[in-house]
Amino acid sequence: MPASETIQSVVRATEILELVSASEGGITLKQLSLMLKLKPQTLHNLARTLVARRLLEKLDCPPRYRLGEALFEMVARHRDHELKRKAGEAVREIAARLPQATVVLAQGLGGEIQVLMRMSPERPGILEQPQHRVLGAYASSSALVFQAFWTEEDRNDFRRRFPFEEYGAGIWRDETALERYLDEVRQRGYALLPPTDRAQLRVAFPIFGPGHELRAVLGASVPATDPLAQPAGYSHVVNAVREAVQRLSIGP
Repeated sequence: MPASETIQSVVRATEILELVSASEGGITLKQLSLMLKLKPQTLHNLARTLVARRLLEKLDCPPRYRLGEALFEMVARHRDHELKRKAGEAVREIAARLPQATVVLAQGLGGEIQVLMRMSPERPGILEQPQHRVLGAYASSSALVFQAFWTEEDRNDFRRRFPFEEYGAGIWRDETALERYLDEVRQRGYALLPPTDRAQLRVAFPIFGPGHELRAVLGASVPATDPLAQPAGYSHVVNAVREAVQRLSIGP
């Protein structure tokens, strides 16, 4: 088939999807028929096929069509791939600026906070992609960023899985102290845990998607023996992570 030729049924299917995406609250077959100048039976067959592939969803009362879940899943997968590609560059950038730091990209997956990418001084220059490495629910700066910026529903689900009394009471004085700190994280825009009572300075920033949904968290931990883990060095660590996150914008 010459490169200039197109398959008519595929072209019509894409036209249907474009019109449905531009409608508010869905669009009827009659409206589509008038816009595309197609016979109702032809249009019905195309719509039925798109519904079967979950590219369209058929609604009732009145009968109409809107975009199906499969399209949104495709977009989400594309964004995840784009996030991972850009995040790998960001992790390497921070590791180059903070040679003694362990840099981690984390996502909320399956009710846990899992490490997707990691670089550490123990394996310089190696971008690790661990399998099912989970962060502490209340000790990790990344986990605290998730709890600060998650929706209330997601946060409550997480705490049912990891009850404060069992996982957090030995780290925080009480839940009031934890909530006070999470409020500080929201106001500041990132988490910072000084090395007091801990072996490391820990910094973590949220990564938001185009709809301001929380996509991931990027963090760095610096050993207390590094001069950057002292108060005078905090801003250098914070800026290294912040600037990498700012370049890690996730487009629509």
